[in-house]
Amino acid sequence: MAEGDWEGKYNPSDHRTVGPHRAWSNSGEWCYPDMLCSGCRDEWVGTDGAIEVLCEVMHDAYEAAAVKTGWETQERSRAAWADVPEANKETMRAAVVALLERLGLR
Repeated sequence: MAEGDWEGKYNPSDHRTVGPHRAWSNSGEWCYPDMLCSGCRDEWVGTDGAIEVLCEVMHDAYEAAAVKTGWETQERSRAAWADVPEANKETMRAAVVALLERLGLR
């Protein structure tokens, strides 16, 4: 394997690299750096980084839906995820973790 070859995000032994841009997974699907195979996605979902990404998506979706439906959210949280108060972030993290646990993904 050449340096820089993609081996999947998780479990390199479950992938056969075909270069820096993709790898074939043992589950029979392509794995790309920007579009993971199901095995890597399953591993990724439980990570703290994934929870943070999911929180940002949920926050943005909630704020957009609130605008669309005429619901007024708290002014403090009507901001980009990076600027949301920490207490609000902790609440969203707990909600996302609860959702992942309910779905059996964490």
